[in-house]
Amino acid sequence: MNAQAETANSDRAIDRSELMNRLVIDSQTTEEVGRVEQLWLDVKTHKVVGMTCKSGLIGRQKRSFTWGQIQTIGKDSLLVNTPEGVELDKLESWESPIGHELWTDAGNKAGSIVDVRFLPDTGDVVEYIFTASGWRRLKDGTYRLPKSAIVSVGSKRAIALDAAVQAAQQHATGLSTTLDRATEFIKEDYEKTRQDLSNLQQNAQSIAEKVQKKVEPDKPEASEPEASE
Repeated sequence: MNAQAETANSDRAIDRSELMNRLVIDSQTTEEVGRVEQLWLDVKTHKVVGMTCKSGLIGRQKRSFTWGQIQTIGKDSLLVNTPEGVELDKLESWESPIGHELWTDAGNKAGSIVDVRFLPDTGDVVEYIFTASGWRRLKDGTYRLPKSAIVSVGSKRAIALDAAVQAAQQHATGLSTTLDRATEFIKEDYEKTRQDLSNLQQNAQSIAEKVQKKVEPDKPEASEPEASE
């Protein structure tokens, strides 16, 4: 792929962090399915293959969807064309590389992978985003690394071409936007959890009152006083 095509793809790509905690809606029923919790990548083909979303009290219920089940990725939500999730048969090459250490093929630790940029229509990864901590010429911050620079990815680390890491361009978005989104979600999740707990408490109180009425003995009716002769 030439540099012009890579630039065009980068402009169309979205960050994985943009989708985290985003609302998932069934396009047929318009009902809420949950919120995005995880994206799964096939690191051998550099492609997003599916996602897991959470719902229910404190996110206990999990549903997974293949990337083909996602109908639309909007600014505020993802629309799926089926309310039912699937059991993703995860392969060994499927990883969530976020948090992986980034090393170069020269044996140098360059930083950590913190995000992935990919094309929303196909799921094809365009770039990996990593944080640097003063290694070589790289100042503290986030940088973009093309997928062609990745040599291998394991369960804890990724190895990239040394020259490509040194030539990485700084990522303009940075982590501030991600933190803002996370803060916003935490507020929403707190309010929803509090409402769920309030509903549970009300239901429990209602049940307790019904049980109490059943077990209480019927009170005898008060007898009228006898009329004096």
